[in-house]
Amino acid sequence: MIEMEETGMCHLVTEKEAAFWLGDRPADSHKGTYGYVTLLGGSVRYSGAVKLANLACSGVQTAADLLTLTTAAMRAGAGVVRLAAPEPLTQAILPYILESTFLPMPSTEDGQLRFDADMLDETLCKQRVAAFGMGVGTGEETAKILRYILQNKKLTFIIDADGLNELAAHAELKALLKTTACQVILTPHVMEFSRLSGASTEEILQNPVRLAGKFAADYGVTVLLKGHVTTVTDGVRAYQVDRGCSGMATAGSGDVLSGVLCGMAGYISDPVQAACAAAFIAGMAGEMAEADKNPVSMTAGDTAAYVEKAITRLWNTYRR
Repeated sequence: MIEMEETGMCHLVTEKEAAFWLGDRPADSHKGTYGYVTLLGGSVRYSGAVKLANLACSGVQTAADLLTLTTAAMRAGAGVVRLAAPEPLTQAILPYILESTFLPMPSTEDGQLRFDADMLDETLCKQRVAAFGMGVGTGEETAKILRYILQNKKLTFIIDADGLNELAAHAELKALLKTTACQVILTPHVMEFSRLSGASTEEILQNPVRLAGKFAADYGVTVLLKGHVTTVTDGVRAYQVDRGCSGMATAGSGDVLSGVLCGMAGYISDPVQAACAAAFIAGMAGEMAEADKNPVSMTAGDTAAYVEKAITRLWNTYRR
């Protein structure tokens, strides 16, 4: 265990550690061994975000040009991946769904997810992990969904993007982090973490480990603070991940990371280890994509396409 010190020091994740956290794959294991996970998000306006997150779990080659769809969760390792998105997106999403399952969700008139307790219960029944916030938009319905899950569910709950913005906007929602039965992982970039924590972006950039660690300890969560060097901490342990490249500085890269994390949290029970492994592998996948392509033309879908290759390299080097 790497424990935080008063100086804010932390441990730099290595390839060997990322490979170790992938765990073994015994011959007698089954899909339930590796977890049922749900990606809950999307809206008509931001239809790309939740799709990209699903691609990270399923290893689809690009978001724009989908040629084949392989086993949905196996690229990141989950046993079964469920994609839940607003009903108006059904026709846009169904062509990309084979091994994963799709659950159309109630929507508002403008195509955002609408809060429906019964549908959330159905969607999250027996799920080990849920990721929420990718492209959902902000507003009352998003806040209601967050509140309901935090108050009523017991699972690993990854909150990203607009989910983070709603937490920052409502003190009572953020306070629920302290009492929820969920094992919460927050995945903010620096601006989102500034809104959550009240610290300035300059302060965060100067002291990412200390500030992320304090927030994690205060609220009982794991923080994955994205950046050129990503910080992962639960307030006790602190790690940094230095994998990634300039080609990942494009819309949707955070959604890919959320998908990888959702898949891996299905079978890596320690949220800090799951977050570290996901950040490392997503960054490594981006580097491999950039090496084969170029940093100017890369899209987030390119990073998603290389998740399988990144895991293959780690697996063949350290686990065979």
